[in-house]
Amino acid sequence: MPGRIRIDVEQQPGVAVFHLAGHLGIDAHRELKDTCERHLADPGVVEIRLDLQAIDSTDMTAIGLLLVLRERGHALRKRVSLTGCGPNARGGIGRAEMSRFFTVV
Repeated sequence: MPGRIRIDVEQQPGVAVFHLAGHLGIDAHRELKDTCERHLADPGVVEIRLDLQAIDSTDMTAIGLLLVLRERGHALRKRVSLTGCGPNARGGIGRAEMSRFFTVV
């Protein structure tokens, strides 16, 4: 069974960087969404950057979860971007081109 998601948040000027590790999937939905909501509510945050470098596995729900977070940020006029999109992070997401949906840094 995949490991539980770990979320470490690093505050930078205007940006909350979420360093994610473990499994990105259905079990991570509530925790990641709640963490994002807290930072999206901060008027000093204009971008949420999701660092996927330490993700060791994903499932088919991962792209949906990321798209929900992107739409929530868009509704609040804040950017949700991705970084560290290595093969483990892309595995369960499928062949979707991440740059079609996100700013990839």
